[in-house]
Amino acid sequence: MKMEVKKTKLLRAVIIERSNINFYFSKVEEIPSLLEMFSYIFYFSSSIIGPSFEFSLFRKFIRLEAPYNKIPIKYAIKAGLKEFLKGVILFVLLNTFGKWTDVLYCGTEEYSNKSLMYKFSYLNFADIFMRYKYYFVWKISQTSVILCGLSYNPKNDKNGVIHNFDKIECTSVRKIELVNNIKDYAKNWNITVHIWLKYNVMLRLTNLENNFIRNNSHLITFIFSALWHGFHPSYYIFFFSCFLMDQIDSMLEKEIENFSHVKNKNLFSKIVSIYLVHFFFSYNGTIFELLEFNVLFRFAKSLYFIPHVVVIVLYFLLTIKRILRKSK
Repeated sequence: MKMEVKKTKLLRAVIIERSNINFYFSKVEEIPSLLEMFSYIFYFSSSIIGPSFEFSLFRKFIRLEAPYNKIPIKYAIKAGLKEFLKGVILFVLLNTFGKWTDVLYCGTEEYSNKSLMYKFSYLNFADIFMRYKYYFVWKISQTSVILCGLSYNPKNDKNGVIHNFDKIECTSVRKIELVNNIKDYAKNWNITVHIWLKYNVMLRLTNLENNFIRNNSHLITFIFSALWHGFHPSYYIFFFSCFLMDQIDSMLEKEIENFSHVKNKNLFSKIVSIYLVHFFFSYNGTIFELLEFNVLFRFAKSLYFIPHVVVIVLYFLLTIKRILRKSK
């Protein structure tokens, strides 16, 4: 009985959240034709680098069903050019300042011989332009789904129709750069893939009868994402570290009273929390990029494994604190 109540609450939460997110989730009741499936798989706007979107949304688009039967071309071009301009700016910044740093340098013997302060500083600057590389590609990809109209998302207000083109969003640069918690960083990094993993992997696992799978749905989702990326050891280290950071973020919110308030209390606390989030992702992102185990091991060793030690110790301390609280 308790299990059924828990499932009902979870499903209600999913329905509410799905109604709030800017994405279409609708059941495919008619079996797609071979032409529809291949056109969806190899659709030019997303076949190489994404973004991800549901087949039901794509079918509405190619069949010119509402709202795609009235796409305002003028507004689509305007919104597309705006997104393209963002991509161009990121490309210019990347090629102007990005040549000063190279994240692959962090895996070299020369880097490991530098002072600890230099290594931490270089790591942070190198990661900024590593992020810009992804931002640029995603912005250009987002431009394509806007210009073709697939991202059209009109909304009605008292003044009439607002022609938005934000149904499919690859990433949010502003939110990532100013974020001060792990969950929001991951949620805004690769938005459509995050949504796909959440609703098609994690929540499906959460609804299974098997207790072990249900209780470890977050970890299995991270492993699934690592497998999807490939078989380099760096991917598994990266995603397992992200899982630990995600769990730490959740436990800090639950175990420490007013933790969110402390992070946002004043400008100084905001800056510190933003820096810490970006530093840990810089460290793990560099491991993700280095690929070869001996190279990434040399990089982590050059920093004395400090970020990993901090994450692991924090995770165990907070886990023990949670167990003690529950036992009381």
